[in-house]
Amino acid sequence: MVEAVCERIDGLPLAVELVAARSRLLTPRAVLARLDDALDLAGRAVDRTDRQLSLRSTLDWSWRLLTEDAADALARLGVFRGPFGVDAAAAVLDRPADDVVDLLLDLVEASLVHADEEASGEPRFRILRVVCAYAQERLGEDPVAEADARRRQAEVAAALVRRECPRLRGTHHVAALDSLEEQHHNTAQALDWCLRPGSPQLATGLEMCRLLTLHWHLSSRQDEGRRWLARASEVAGDSQDPEALAAWHGLGIMLDQQGELDRAAEILRRCLDAAVARGDLATQGRESNSLGLVEMRRGRVDAARELLGTAHRLAVAAGDDERVSTCLNNLAMLALDEGDADTARRLLGEVLSIDERLGDVWGMAVDRLNLAEAHLAAGDLAAAREGMVGHGAQMLALGDNEVDVELLEHLAVLCTRLDRRGPVPLLLGAAEAVRRASDIPPTEAYARRLADGTAAARDAVSPGDWQRLTARGGRTTPREAWEQAVEALDAPARQD
Repeated sequence: MVEAVCERIDGLPLAVELVAARSRLLTPRAVLARLDDALDLAGRAVDRTDRQLSLRSTLDWSWRLLTEDAADALARLGVFRGPFGVDAAAAVLDRPADDVVDLLLDLVEASLVHADEEASGEPRFRILRVVCAYAQERLGEDPVAEADARRRQAEVAAALVRRECPRLRGTHHVAALDSLEEQHHNTAQALDWCLRPGSPQLATGLEMCRLLTLHWHLSSRQDEGRRWLARASEVAGDSQDPEALAAWHGLGIMLDQQGELDRAAEILRRCLDAAVARGDLATQGRESNSLGLVEMRRGRVDAARELLGTAHRLAVAAGDDERVSTCLNNLAMLALDEGDADTARRLLGEVLSIDERLGDVWGMAVDRLNLAEAHLAAGDLAAAREGMVGHGAQMLALGDNEVDVELLEHLAVLCTRLDRRGPVPLLLGAAEAVRRASDIPPTEAYARRLADGTAAARDAVSPGDWQRLTARGGRTTPREAWEQAVEALDAPARQD
């Protein structure tokens, strides 16, 4: 709680001193509850100058010492809630970069902006939360200037999203994810501005939501993504604009991932009908594929097969290899749900070949994981082991919680089948912890296969021991659980 108080006031010495005086009577929790407006945090007028009586009076004093240009720059830069570079500042201030560097130096020397370096050596700046709130108040005194600064910051954030989101499926996916995570607060600021009723930048906000869907999934921000997509869909309303429908599509995908299949199917059906009505074959294929996957998870096998078949035909006709890969993967998983492991393996082999040709790092890792599951179903344990042990590190490197979960669960089945049952409860406990934290429920068919595949390991220990071991697994990272499973699989076989 004390740490939360210090974070709220950015560790500013004067703020810490003012809070410390209050702590004589108030608990840290009570102090935190009174910090909604840290600017008005005040102290007693004992041995203090007027400018030290509150954070606001201190910042007012600092503001008056700034030049007009520096004060205007601070107000406008308050639209950044996270770190920013010189180019981003120049875009918001609408000034040449050289001029901006001089203004930033003035603000750093006044202790109103903090500076450090990016890994590349480029300077990076950050405004403390309390100073940012003060700057935003000052900016709000000029509504025209505020609208201009927020519009420019939204374009800076949108440019980052356009650049980094497509890289999430390539060889630089880790760097792209790190960049998006670092700019998370600035992206949220831009979305909040764009996704307001009547916003002239609504199209920008809708585009950002469409692009960020995969990022929200990979970074375990599904709940946050769902809130933004729901807000985007609400603002867009019944619009048939493709970007508006793309936001609805993203919401449908998020609902699917969180197990709300009926609502997901309803939304995706609306998107599919709209694509058919306007003759948009590319979007029709995408929506058919997504809706087919939801129908498969709902247990509506015939509807799923028809939709996925349509999506595949449209992708082949368009020469869209990436979409062909996605459709074949889903058809393979449908075959696996129906118990046809050989068809699943054949289709997944085709998928892996396509993704290798495309250089899709994320796709290749997922293909090998799905192939491992199909090999398990077909009884080819050596191939399943090669996939998960030989390529498990690359799968974990994706940072995709759903991939982590399924890798651990498939390994649990493999260990059970090979009579290396020791790490099974650890694997399942670690997987279940990630599922709960990320809100990733399994489908009924998948949960049934997992329970059947690990039943022998569960039956080999007492219920109390199983509960104790899975609880320990819940405190183990996916990589640690994977490493322990690999060690068990590599150990010499017992001689009875």
